[in-house]
Amino acid sequence: MKLDINLVWRRASAAVAANREVLAGLAGVFILLPRLAFELFAPPAPEARAGLSFEAMAQVLQTYYASIMPWLLAVVVVETTGTLALLTLLTDPSHPTVGQAIRRGALSVVPYLAAQMLFVLGLGIASSVVLGLAGMSGSKPLAGLVLGTILFWAVYAGMRLTVLAPVIVVDRARGPLAAIGRAWRLTRGNAARICALLLLFVVVMAVALLAASGVVGSLGTLLAGRNPARIAVSVVTSVVSSTFTVYLVAMIAAIHLQLTEPATGAHDQLY
Repeated sequence: MKLDINLVWRRASAAVAANREVLAGLAGVFILLPRLAFELFAPPAPEARAGLSFEAMAQVLQTYYASIMPWLLAVVVVETTGTLALLTLLTDPSHPTVGQAIRRGALSVVPYLAAQMLFVLGLGIASSVVLGLAGMSGSKPLAGLVLGTILFWAVYAGMRLTVLAPVIVVDRARGPLAAIGRAWRLTRGNAARICALLLLFVVVMAVALLAASGVVGSLGTLLAGRNPARIAVSVVTSVVSSTFTVYLVAMIAAIHLQLTEPATGAHDQLY
């Protein structure tokens, strides 16, 4: 079936409005707090220095990412648990408690991350092989064309796997390959619509984040100084991004609901 973008947004916004207290509490613990902790306590990114060679800069970045890897892994696991718990609350007709939703989210973390890593690994291997063959030709235009084609298909594949999380949480697909296959089948013919919807969403989120950080940063620096302003910006951007994440999860749940309706006779709204 063709995805109705307006219906997706109506269902998502209605679900968030109907469950805002529970969703806000869950998102605050599993999304807002980890992001804020990362912003405030993780090692800061290195500043660009004039005169550094490409190799030296690459080494600096490698050292930096190695130093924040424990932080990143912790944030990914906690946020993934929270995201899958949010999906459970929005999609389970039995109306689980928050504790039950968290447990189901935690049990779904491993298959979800395994499916994601399998997809990234397969895409990386295929891209490396194709780029290597293009590079052997010695033609820069050909290499550029191949790179552009790879980026296009990477975005396309990502859109086809948008419903991977609800496939695992709602449809209970535990095997990574099975989950990827079902997500791919469900989104057949709708990659462009999903891409348009998510692109618009990302643009709105980016504008909101830039506006919030700009206003808070300027006022904070003027009134309290640079360090308090940095903390205030971190708090505000974490709140804004967490709010958008809740809506994104609801949108993905609504996309999955609409694409599975012909087979399941799903209700007309999220729970």
